[in-house]
Amino acid sequence: PKSEKLNDLELGLKYTKNKGSFTANAYWMNYKDQLVLTGKINDIGSYTRTNVPNSYRAGLELDAQYQFNKYFSTSGNITFSKNKIDQFTEYFDNYDAGGQKAIVHHNTDITLSPNTTAFHQFNWTPTTNWKISFTSKYVSKQYLDNTQNESRTLKAYFLNDLNTTWKF
Repeated sequence: PKSEKLNDLELGLKYTKNKGSFTANAYWMNYKDQLVLTGKINDIGSYTRTNVPNSYRAGLELDAQYQFNKYFSTSGNITFSKNKIDQFTEYFDNYDAGGQKAIVHHNTDITLSPNTTAFHQFNWTPTTNWKISFTSKYVSKQYLDNTQNESRTLKAYFLNDLNTTWKF
């Protein structure tokens, strides 16, 4: 593999007042020779990677936090992004004709790169040692390879988690 080259441009803004804060960050990451997953698995079970000449990641990250009082707080974030490869060549075995066949794909999503992720947490701290948190997470659909083939996806998912901690 070749080494990746990255031009990263980011612009952020943070606003804080009293018990809360809000942050927004926009980013543009332009890659040359980005090393991406191919979707193939090698003979020892690891995912293989290849360089793609041109790709980018661009998006907006939003983050907010608020402390209602000494017992209750909340925080959350959401990210909207585009993660694209300008051109990707897929190779697969052609058993009927022999050899491999190549298909060129244009403007496809990068493997395992969701377009939306979100997180929210609500905290209750009844004592200085004890904290209870309710967390929600969302991750949008992801492709298992760089072809954007609908049959090779991880469906979007949403989960909740209830957690308690005690400090000794």
